[in-house]
Parts: sequence; C-alpha cells; structure tokens
Amino acid sequence: MSSFEILLHLAAGISLLFWATRMIRTGVERAVGQKFQGWMQQASKNRYTSFTTGFLVSIILQSATRRPFLHVGSSAKAPSHWPQALPSCWVRI
Repeated sequence: MSSFEILLHLAAGISLLFWATRMIRTGVERAVGQKFQGWMQQASKNRYTSFTTGFLVSIILQSATRRPFLHVGSSAKAPSHWPQALPSCWVRI
C-alpha cells in the first residue's frame, strides 16, 4: 500500500466517523430534542449538579462501550465466542 492510499483511507475513515456522529446527533435531537434540552437545563443549574451529571454520564457511557472495545482488543490474541462481546446484562457468560 502506498502512502497516498493510506492517507486516503485515513481521511475516508475520519470523514465517515464525523458523518456518523452528525447523523446520530440529529437523530437524537429529532427524537428527544425538547425533553433533552429541558433535562440539560435542569442538570446544569449550578456547578455541582453539572459536575455530578457529567460524572454519572461519563460512567454510564464508559461502561456501555468498555466491554466491546476490550473484546476487540483481546480477540487478536485469542479467538473467542460472540456472547463474550455482548454486555453481561444481555448474555450470561
């Protein structure tokens, strides 16, 4: 693979990531836009509720994405079965 092809693939991947992020954002805004705006105004009344809300959201999102990423990272070392990639609340391993 030439360096031009590598840069082209990298640019295409970054473009798709930005596009997918935009599509998710607009979909969420259309689905729960007004409610979400009200929740965020309520959650950011002062700096303490803002910190607590941000902290809890980061814990929830980290927990939701951690397991698939760990599975992908470890799958290169040893083969595993598909239920191991799912969160433990969906499938008991």
